[in-house]
Amino acid sequence: MSTKQLPKSLRKLKPVLREQDWDYTPTAKGHIAILDASGRTVTHAAGTASDWRASKNMLSILKRNGLILPPGFRLD
Repeated sequence: MSTKQLPKSLRKLKPVLREQDWDYTPTAKGHIAILDASGRTVTHAAGTASDWRASKNMLSILKRNGLILPPGFRLD
C-alpha cells in the first residue's frame, strides 16, 4: 500500500482495497490513482471532490472493474 494518506472522503475505502490486494498512489497533480490487484490503473479520484456524484461514479467504476464492496457501503 502507498504511504500517502487518502483524502478524508475516501478513507473508508482503504480497508476494502487492502482486503482485495488493490492499491492507490498519488499522482503529480494531487489526484489518487486506484490500481487493481494486477497493478493496472482503474480510475482516478480527485484529491478534493467538488461534485457530490464523484464518489458514486468512482465506486461504480471500481465495481465494474471487479472490486467487491460490502453490502450497503457508502462514502460520506
